[in-house]
Amino acid sequence: MKSLEDIDAYLIKNNKFEFISFDQVLYDKSNKLYQNRVLQYAIKPSDLSKGFIYLSPILCSGIKNFKLFIVLSLNGRIKFNNWPLFFRFRRNSLFKKHYKGSNWWGFNLQTTLKILKYIELNKRALYKYYKYTSSADEQFFHTILKELMLVDSTINVKPSVHFIDWERKGADLPVTFTTTDFNLLCRQPKNFLFARKFDLELDEEVLNLIDTTILERDKNVTIHKEV
Repeated sequence: MKSLEDIDAYLIKNNKFEFISFDQVLYDKSNKLYQNRVLQYAIKPSDLSKGFIYLSPILCSGIKNFKLFIVLSLNGRIKFNNWPLFFRFRRNSLFKKHYKGSNWWGFNLQTTLKILKYIELNKRALYKYYKYTSSADEQFFHTILKELMLVDSTINVKPSVHFIDWERKGADLPVTFTTTDFNLLCRQPKNFLFARKFDLELDEEVLNLIDTTILERDKNVTIHKEV
């Protein structure tokens, strides 16, 4: 939603910050989301499936859960060498608290290197844990960053620079923007550099309007500076 020059200027001005949004702490054990994403194992029933089947640890569940485990194993959804992960009384969590949020984020180089180092040191445990976790991309970096922030006070966070509308009533969420949303997009503050979602098949003109408006505005700014 901003020109390349505006994006560069904003990121340079805020180069000491990480841009990531945390919309929930996965800590309430009575919450269904916590159960699905932390206490249970999430397994895709097929490569084409968009949903998950949730399994509890075998030693704390009933016969129905165990039968489902066997079916998924026979179908290749659970690898036999991973069986020890499931034969437990509870799923072992890597963190005291799990965090989630939008998977649209941006880190500066120093923090990126710290995250990569943490992943390298804990690769085996992290990959094994998140292999059977639903929507891991909405938790993986969020939780690791929070873990690093416990011991590193130099990491400072600002909200994500993406404008995403999750609030509109009577619409499929997040909202897919069309030309009717053009004025709404133009009114967004300078910290929103990008927006989603858009669909070329649904409405391509809204993107043309954004491009035209940004290019025309920057052209006018350049002329003004030259004068």
